[in-house]
Amino acid sequence: MDNQSGFIDLVLQDKYATTFLVIECKRMRDATWLFMQSGEGLEKQHTAKGWVSRFSPDKATYFGFHDVREDPATPEAIFCAVRGQSTNDKRTLFERIGGELVSATEALAQEERDFRPTVHDTIRFYFNVIVTTAELKMAYFSPGSISLSDGTLTDARIEDVPFLRFRKQLSIRSRALTLEDYSNDRSGSSAAMAKEKTIFVVRADALLEFLRQFQVPDYAVRHFDY
Repeated sequence: MDNQSGFIDLVLQDKYATTFLVIECKRMRDATWLFMQSGEGLEKQHTAKGWVSRFSPDKATYFGFHDVREDPATPEAIFCAVRGQSTNDKRTLFERIGGELVSATEALAQEERDFRPTVHDTIRFYFNVIVTTAELKMAYFSPGSISLSDGTLTDARIEDVPFLRFRKQLSIRSRALTLEDYSNDRSGSSAAMAKEKTIFVVRADALLEFLRQFQVPDYAVRHFDY
């Protein structure tokens, strides 16, 4: 899709063959990934931007990234700092990995479209997941604690987390905006959010617990029935 080649490390599916986790594994030695969230409270989110393929025998009603309600709720970040990453880099190490993973998920959904059953309705959810041996930390801070003179953060509450979600514009493949992206939004923020994707980041030793908890509830599935 984006003229790049590569391999997906792992794809896991639930027992109903409706929810798929596209997993990228990253073995990091003595590494810490620091994610940041503005705000004092431990705000957890249930909504992820995942790929939805919803087909009836004669047409596709959903085929692309959409907000999906899922469990478990996790902290959500839009920034990630990795030690050794140059501040001059336009894309961080994590964002490059995430962009390639999103592209792989899109390619998988495109490939499986041609092999779907054509005699009954089908639905599939695809979610991006990075599993890493790096330590995962969340930093909660007030925007007022950032120095305008040198860009440093002087005060933050930092916590270890077993897994979290990261949401940002990550796709390598360009996406043309539509009139729907701008509807009912004079500020243009909806258009920016339309290009966002969610990546779950899971510490390797917490993967089994993440898998035990992960699900798309029935009421969330029914949201895509029309």
